[in-house]
Amino acid sequence: MPNFSVPLSGLDASSAALSTCANNLANLNTTGYKDQQIQFSDLFYQSLGTDGAGDPIQQGSGVQVSSQPSDFTQGDVSSTGTDTDCAINGNGFFVVQQDGVQTYTRAGNFEVGTDNLLETAGGEQVMGYAATNGVISTSAGLSTLALGAGTSSPATATKNISMSTNLNASSADGSTYSTQATIYDSLGAAHQVTVTYTNLDSPYVPAVTAEPAVPGVAATGTLTSSGTMPSDGDQVTIGGTTYTYKTTLDASTSKNEVLIGASATTALGNLVNAINDNTLDTNGTGGGSTADFGTLTTANASVTAVDTTPGTMITLTAKADSSTAITTATPVGTTLTWGGGDLANGVTAVPAVTAEPAVPAVVNTWSYSVSIPSTDLNAVGGVPQTGILSSGTLTFNGNGVLTSETVGAGASTPAADITGIPINGFADGASNQTFNWNLLNGKTPVITQLAAANSTADIQQDGTSSGTLQNFSIGSDGTITGSFSNGTTATLGQIALASFADEQGLSRNGDNTYSPTLASGQPTVGAPTSGGLGSISGGSLEASNVDIATEFANLIVAQRSYEANARVVTTFDQIAQDTIALKQ
Repeated sequence: MPNFSVPLSGLDASSAALSTCANNLANLNTTGYKDQQIQFSDLFYQSLGTDGAGDPIQQGSGVQVSSQPSDFTQGDVSSTGTDTDCAINGNGFFVVQQDGVQTYTRAGNFEVGTDNLLETAGGEQVMGYAATNGVISTSAGLSTLALGAGTSSPATATKNISMSTNLNASSADGSTYSTQATIYDSLGAAHQVTVTYTNLDSPYVPAVTAEPAVPGVAATGTLTSSGTMPSDGDQVTIGGTTYTYKTTLDASTSKNEVLIGASATTALGNLVNAINDNTLDTNGTGGGSTADFGTLTTANASVTAVDTTPGTMITLTAKADSSTAITTATPVGTTLTWGGGDLANGVTAVPAVTAEPAVPAVVNTWSYSVSIPSTDLNAVGGVPQTGILSSGTLTFNGNGVLTSETVGAGASTPAADITGIPINGFADGASNQTFNWNLLNGKTPVITQLAAANSTADIQQDGTSSGTLQNFSIGSDGTITGSFSNGTTATLGQIALASFADEQGLSRNGDNTYSPTLASGQPTVGAPTSGGLGSISGGSLEASNVDIATEFANLIVAQRSYEANARVVTTFDQIAQDTIALKQ
């Protein structure tokens, strides 16, 4: 009789294959689902003896499901834009917990639960490393991750302020300019700090360097003779005085006459004497002596003359240091030629320079006063505080650069940050605090004094009020960074990942979770991107890795297998019927 158990085992195996394909296709859109495969093995064999060659004759007993491995290859990652969604790129599982029991999942479709904790859609709490004051410690062990609206950022008292300010260099003495900055106390309350600047000096006057005296150099020029004797009555004008050449001098009627004499050399020498001297020719004999050059001649008021080359050239020099011209007129061009230099008016003179003493620079200084409203402070001994926190002076050079400062009644020091400005006795009960007024950015002053309107371009301070969580983002290393209503950001925690020595040994729980078994080994938990663990894509989800084409092919094969085994059963049934009929 045929053994019905053989085709029935085939039907069971084929049914299991069909169910596996159906399950895979059913989870085609399940987040983080991993495809299952089914594998078979034959059952035990019944020995019927041996053949003539001694080879064993065995009868098989059918088929069984030997294993159902999971395909843990990466699924497609797509962006969702939802802050709480996460996808793992690479190796690892999210660690989730419910009622103290930890399980593991690849599905990162998380949400913030009513208890403000990050949870799965099934209510399991996502585990990770909590941050303390923005610092993550993986050695502290796993904990839940608080990301709800109840997450807050504490207030931070202001420790530093900075103002990029220009003070008008053209402003009048005594003019003032005020600017305000908001600071925060330890309770997160805001206070207005006012800085008032007052111009104490006139605009900056640069230093003048001492200058030594410099003697002047008078203009010079030349008259050159062609060697031709001048004619009686020829005239030449030099430095505003006209000289007339005469063969015979007339002592009674003429003046500024020059005796021609016996030669051109004599004539030129007599002209030099006439320019320089103020004597009178009394005998009219000429002869070239000082007393014989002309009549009623006085020394030229503008120039002196030197017979540089007797009979050929005379040099004229202005009597005044600052004179830059020697006016001449030489109608006797064939006899005297002007060679005066620039524009035929003499070379340029160098005026004398008077010694100048050194004059020190006049600096520009502003006073400053830093204050908060007196109503923000408690009275001391029944007397209200003034609210003035610090005062002093700021001094600028001629380029508008801050060079020095004073604080209170202290001595002047090179420009630096003003540190340790105290605020004591807040009326709201906040702790006493000190802050720094940073006048420098590195080594460059942020306060200038230029000829432009008083202005403050930028104000910076590092205090904050308390704030509540507005949104957050998840980085590739699983770090969760929150943005708060007070404008600050802070690290809130880090999502943890787990890996296993044998992923195929994991037990599927449903609801996209796995549990470890002896076969899988215990999990190794760590931060993403470390220890062989994958990275995390925030705002994204990993899709199922089921391949629909492969599943349809597997489905056809399983269907044919089932149909074939069903045919064997019907055949065995027909044989059984025929065997029963033999008795009849």
